[in-house]
Amino acid sequence: MVHARPLPAPELPSTATVEPAIPRQPSKIAGASIGKAADDPPPAPVPAPDVPPPQTPPDRMASPPVQPADPIKPRTVTASIHPGPAVSLDDETDAGLSGSPSSLTLRLKHDSGESSSDRLTRDATVVVEGLDPLVHSQWWYSVDGGPWQDGVGDTIPDTAFRAEGQRHVDVEAADAMGQVTDRGSLSVELDRTPPDPQRHWVRLEGASGQFVNELGSPDPLGAYQLVRDATVMIGPLPQDVRWNYAIRPGAADDSAARQEGQGGEIPHAAFQPGANELSIAFRDLAGNATDTMHLHHLYLNPPVV
Repeated sequence: MVHARPLPAPELPSTATVEPAIPRQPSKIAGASIGKAADDPPPAPVPAPDVPPPQTPPDRMASPPVQPADPIKPRTVTASIHPGPAVSLDDETDAGLSGSPSSLTLRLKHDSGESSSDRLTRDATVVVEGLDPLVHSQWWYSVDGGPWQDGVGDTIPDTAFRAEGQRHVDVEAADAMGQVTDRGSLSVELDRTPPDPQRHWVRLEGASGQFVNELGSPDPLGAYQLVRDATVMIGPLPQDVRWNYAIRPGAADDSAARQEGQGGEIPHAAFQPGANELSIAFRDLAGNATDTMHLHHLYLNPPVV
């Protein structure tokens, strides 16, 4: 009987204990430092950099940014006083608005009144003095505080003043950037209505009641009144009405100069013997003259002694 040999038991790996690794201490080498020595001093603290406080963005500011002026024509915003300052007509000089580097001078182109400084006129055309093309690129005017109008040349036309009475005009001039640099103003009194002559304003004294022709011959259809003392009475007239006259001696003579009326009559000595054509015209203080004149045809005979 054969008995089998038992097989040897397999060898198991040994369970040797593994020692933990000991950390290496840093070593010092001349000229270099590896790691950190135990006796090294702590590093100095690094100061924090100066950081400015946060700024408020422009779009979050309390007040909105200033809008630039319109460089084309800043008339969408009322930049001057409306209406302009009251100006007395007794002032000798034109008034300019204060607060400007220099003021423009405004004057009437045709002061048709009795005085050249009373600013009473029938023609309100205004001349703007002081406009400089090297300084001013544009200018505007406003009548009685109304809408601003573009200025052309250096005048404001009479048609800009529609109504009669006291009128006021303001002028502003601007540079190429649209900034107003100069101003001026003027007040005038406008009167375009001529006086209405009345029949009783002219009275002929010394008329005989007879009519003659230009040769002095009696003629019921003659154009001349026969007179011996040709005194012509004028008035009474309204306080603002003036008058002048011309006497043309003879129907063929057209060289008669007009004379300013004085007092309330045309004296007998102003007439010559024979045919005389008398014309009388009236006007007001603004220079408005009557459209038609009073015409009288007189034939002067020597007075009877």
